[in-house]
Amino acid sequence: RRLNAQVKAKLDQFFLGDKVQSLEATKLPVRLALALLRDRKGIIDLELPVEGSLDDPDFRYGKIVWHALFNVLTKIVTSPFTLIGNLFGGGGEDLSAAVFEPGSAEPDAAAQKKAEVLARSLQERPELSLEVEGAADPASDGAALKKLALERSIRQAKAKVQRMRDPGLDPETVTVSPEERPRWLAEAYAAAFPSPKDGSGKSRTPAPPVGEMEQRLLGGLTVDPNELRELADRRTKAMVGLLLQGGKLEAGRVFEVEGGERAKKEGGSRVYFGLK
Repeated sequence: RRLNAQVKAKLDQFFLGDKVQSLEATKLPVRLALALLRDRKGIIDLELPVEGSLDDPDFRYGKIVWHALFNVLTKIVTSPFTLIGNLFGGGGEDLSAAVFEPGSAEPDAAAQKKAEVLARSLQERPELSLEVEGAADPASDGAALKKLALERSIRQAKAKVQRMRDPGLDPETVTVSPEERPRWLAEAYAAAFPSPKDGSGKSRTPAPPVGEMEQRLLGGLTVDPNELRELADRRTKAMVGLLLQGGKLEAGRVFEVEGGERAKKEGGSRVYFGLK
């Protein structure tokens, strides 16, 4: 007296017509759900778990099937990245966002893998498009950007001295080894916080320890909000570049966006994805 079945349905070229106003219409984004399910050949394969009691006076087989169908559609549209991850090799990873190292716009191996899976899913689901939005964290990214600025000032201190001997030197080519870093850190510190000199031109105040010099230099640095926006934009473009790599995916299906609710609410050193 208990129905427990798996209904398998194969829909070939099943598309919706024009929207019809109805008080009984579902609020679910059904077009998105069907686009997620329909493959390149226009085929939708569905498996619906259908359960019910034959002793229920309200038992209607068609009603139970529709209920099962809408349960499936609800899961799809509320967790679309879970579906495409299961279908195209996501390995249980959250494909709705890619995490970046603070201060960096270079996708790591995990972000590259997510871009690969997303690109494959879009190839296999031709009606889908993807929105990409980068974000930056004022705390972690801000601290990382300050450290990058500090290292740049150390290289500039070395370049300033070397250019006295070689005026044609490109400062961008100057590197500082770990062994010589304390010397050029002290030069950068002296330029930022000059102290009185004695008759021979030497500083009357000895340089503080390396850690103290670093902290004071970092404390004097600020991060412009535009730097964070530029970092977020570079992250967006880096992921879009990975998605379009190889030319198998049309550029018109991948969109760079700004001002999305999730990026504003969650932020962080990430790039967020949205399916449309």
